Amino acid sequence: MPENRTLDAEPKLSKEETDELLRDLSAKQDEIKALKAKITKFNKAKEAAFDKREQLSKSISQHITKIKTSKVERDKNTGDVKATKKKRDGLNSIAREKQKELSKLEKERDELIVKHNIKGNPQLIKKDIQRMEYTLETTVMGFDKEKKLMKAIKQLKKQISESSIVTEVNDKIRVLVREVREARSDAQKLHRQVMETAASSQKKHEAIVG
Repeated sequence: MPENRTLDAEPKLSKEETDELLRDLSAKQDEIKALKAKITKFNKAKEAAFDKREQLSKSISQHITKIKTSKVERDKNTGDVKATKKKRDGLNSIAREKQKELSKLEKERDELIVKHNIKGNPQLIKKDIQRMEYTLETTVMGFDKEKKLMKAIKQLKKQISESSIVTEVNDKIRVLVREVREARSDAQKLHRQVMETAASSQKKHEAIVG
């Protein structure tokens, strides 16, 4: 009788077939490792790209904030420049008007000096009178010398009386000179302020457009 064979017995693989299967398995494992390495590299690149995007977004946000701040400051500086220029121009206008008044008063004073034949500085003349009167009161002198000194004092007092109108004009001139000087000085200070603020405004503008 023929030998009984187990129906469900697996066929045995030859050594060559086994080696080939092992080589295929090893190759598949190598492919899996390569794919895992690629996936890891891709994930790292994706994370790096995400971080870079976040940094770029933050940088853009900061830049926008800086531009907005610079614009506000620039607009404020521009307004300040306009206001300061207006004050400066107003002071220059005042200085010009007062200078015209000053020129008229100086002309009036010169005409009065010629008209009344006024000589000498009234302030110096007053000092001369005081000195002479002191000498008259404290010094013993002859009658003729005393009479001569009193005549000189009388003459000087007459000059003072005639020059009183000029003294009034000189007082007005001194006031105007001071006012013109102050107006010009204040205008120059404001001009420097305008230049400094304008330079600051230009920097803010460059920060916006740059």
